[in-house]
Amino acid sequence: MLVRGDGDVENTNNSYSGISDIRLKENIEPAGGYIVKLLKLQLKKFNFIGRDQPNLGLIAQEVEPIFPGLVKTGGGFEGDYDKDGNEIHDRKSIKYSVLNLMMLDAIQTLKKENDSKTQLISQQKESIDKQEKQIKRLENLSRTLIKHTQDLEIELKLKKRKKGFWANLFGR
Repeated sequence: MLVRGDGDVENTNNSYSGISDIRLKENIEPAGGYIVKLLKLQLKKFNFIGRDQPNLGLIAQEVEPIFPGLVKTGGGFEGDYDKDGNEIHDRKSIKYSVLNLMMLDAIQTLKKENDSKTQLISQQKESIDKQEKQIKRLENLSRTLIKHTQDLEIELKLKKRKKGFWANLFGR
């Protein structure tokens, strides 16, 4: 673990905490709108050179073009070497604590969108249910009208036959 003079803590297990007391803060305002950029970040599995322990995280050089303020450059542990054996003096690190807050904003944004879509789906389902009931009523009405029409046609045919019978009977 490395503790820097500006209070940043760097370590290899990405575990840390930060002071968040409102009594120590000013100029507080809402922040947000990070979701589009967050979706560009690519989560990686890796291990540090010379260590077998698997890790999960981001690559600072990939994050830097998207969120320059999340990447810190400078310093390094004594004995930090790249794959070619060169000592690293300008190691890059990611401010995961800030990234986590950006992800919280993204989760809240997705939740609002999901709630809105869920409400819309519910309204559409209610509308569909009403329309299905109306269709069933119209189908029933249509069947009733068809039956009445058929009955009237039969009745009309019978009346015509009766009229024809009487006309034939009396020679008219």
